[in-house]
This record gives sequence, structure tokens and C-alpha cells, in this order.
Amino acid sequence: NSMVSVIKRKMARSMLSTNVSRWEGDKIRGKLNPRALFRVPIGTSKRVFRERVESEDFNTAVQLMIDHSGSMCGSRLDLASKTTIVLGEVLHQLGIPFSVAGFSTGDWDDAYTRKGSASHTEQQMYTRWGNLWIGLYKDFNESWTSVNHRIINMVRNERANTYDGESLRWGAQQLIRRPEQRKIMFWLNDGQPCPNGGDDGQAHKQYALDCSKEVERMVELMAIGIQTDAVKRYYKNYVVVNQLNELPTVCLNELDALLRKGKSLRAA
Repeated sequence: NSMVSVIKRKMARSMLSTNVSRWEGDKIRGKLNPRALFRVPIGTSKRVFRERVESEDFNTAVQLMIDHSGSMCGSRLDLASKTTIVLGEVLHQLGIPFSVAGFSTGDWDDAYTRKGSASHTEQQMYTRWGNLWIGLYKDFNESWTSVNHRIINMVRNERANTYDGESLRWGAQQLIRRPEQRKIMFWLNDGQPCPNGGDDGQAHKQYALDCSKEVERMVELMAIGIQTDAVKRYYKNYVVVNQLNELPTVCLNELDALLRKGKSLRAA
């Protein structure tokens, strides 16, 4: 709870879409309201002042995407799940709509079986033989308090490998459908793409690079490297988390700067 409160205070400002200001009239002090000055000579009221009121408008939607590959097994997936819980609690308290999904692949053997039964021509034609796996922990229209217990089971849900490019595009598509003006994706990942056996590894790495550039043009993509800085090879905006207690300090400062930069770019 103490960690959430610290992060909430800082992220509340950096995740704003816009600051909306309005004038409230009928005040006994403040700035003169020209539209109310007529009340003075006729003696109806002395409430001829107005005050500017600033209100926060988040108008923001967030998609959290968490790597569930085998290399995330154990401490890394545990750290990712705890990071997700903290971020989820912050977003919930700020009233920002968000979704949480895991990404990985189907069983390793399925890819080999499918490729083995294909013709030589087909084997030369296709670069992916495995199945894309997306696990939805929380949809945008679900209540966080009703489904947050699902995140606890994340650590026991490790899968096989990753199709990073396709997973990135899937997450971006969920955000693009949202009506909110500002769209942010948190991408929790522990390294470079690692497709299933039999897949074209080099093609998937290049596709991940291409998709990251495409997605960065459509949404604000924030990569969070889980105990690795390998994310810097693929994503323009990234931070690294090695331990959960780094979230409120080093990681949050960097994340806050990236989010504020994203807001400035949108305003420009």
C-alpha cells in the first residue's frame, strides 16, 4: 500500500491527458467577472468575482502486456506479476481504464508437428508454425477488485516462447479500439523474441523491430525490462526493473519522464 501511494502521487500528473480549466463565478473574492458587474450599481449582489478551477482529465486507456515465455519462469514472472499488481492498483485508484494480458506461444511440439507435415514448398514459404497464445487476465470492462486475484496465479502460468511482433500488434489493436484520447501500453518483457522451434528466428526478430516502430506511431509504448536491458534493442522508451522495491524510485522517475515526454509530444 505504501508503494502504491507513492507511485500514485507521481503518476497522477504524468498520465494526465490534458488539464481542463474553467471559471466559477458568484464568488466574493477572486478576479472581477465582467458579466456580473451589473449587479453592483443595482445593488442586487456583491458576488461579482470569479475563480479559475483546474480539473484533471485523464482521458487515457492503458494496456499491460506481460511476457509468459519459459525464460520468465520463476523469479522474473513473479516480479512481473507483482509489478502488474502495483500498476493495476495505481490505475484502479486513478480511475483509468486498463486491460492486462499475457503473451507467449503454444506448445513447442505443435510447431514441429505442423511443419513436419507440410510440403517442402510450404516449409520455405512460412516463418511461423506454432500458435500465438494470449491470456486475458483483465478486460477493460471488468472491475479490478473482482479480477485482481487472477494476477496472483500468473507466476504459475509460464508457457513456451514468444511471437513479440504479433503480440505487440494485438495489444495495440485493443488500445486503438478504445475511445480515450491518450493510449499507453506497458510491455513487460525479458529479452529479444524467441519463436518456437522450426520457426524462422531472424524473421521474427526483424518483424518485432518493424512492429515496435509501427506501434510506437499509434500508441505510447513503454517497455519494462524484467531483470534485463535487452528491451533497449527493440523499444525506444524503456526502463529496467531488477527488484520490486526499485519501482517507486529509479524506475518510476524514468517512467515518469517518458510519460511526461509523451504528453508533451501529443500536445505539440
